[in-house]
Amino acid sequence: MTFDVIERSNQDGLPVALYEFQFGSTVWRYCGDEEDITVGGNVYSALAIQDGGIRMTGEPADDTMSITVDSTMPIAVMLNGAPPSDTIWVNIRRHHHGDTDAPIVWVGYISSRQQATSKSVTLKCKMLTAGFARDGLRLSYGRQCPHALYGIDCRVDKEAFAVVVEVEN
Repeated sequence: MTFDVIERSNQDGLPVALYEFQFGSTVWRYCGDEEDITVGGNVYSALAIQDGGIRMTGEPADDTMSITVDSTMPIAVMLNGAPPSDTIWVNIRRHHHGDTDAPIVWVGYISSRQQATSKSVTLKCKMLTAGFARDGLRLSYGRQCPHALYGIDCRVDKEAFAVVVEVEN
């Protein structure tokens, strides 16, 4: 069965959330299941991890995701004290036991860390779109090139297309 068929069925779905954290070239993969799960050649280690659910209010800056993890987890330890120099990205996938597919359902980054209990930490995450500094497209795309004709990034030689014209009075 395909992911969509399993997802829509009333009795066949056994959903598991798969969490992928990336800091530079280092990637950690975890699942909230009792056993490790392999999807697409990647092993997601079983860990006591859970999230507060996906919120989509229409205002990306307000749509935070809370992920609760063990305080000894490498990411929780890395966020203890001063924040890291680079962004820690988070991808959440939805997987069903017996399926080979696991589409991404949420993408974002860790914005802060809070001590939940003596043994657990809550990672506050923001959606990818909350980090956009500007609205809309930065370049206006045309059929062949997104740059303004003869502008700084344009590679067309202005002299090659120049036309000399004389105006008579």
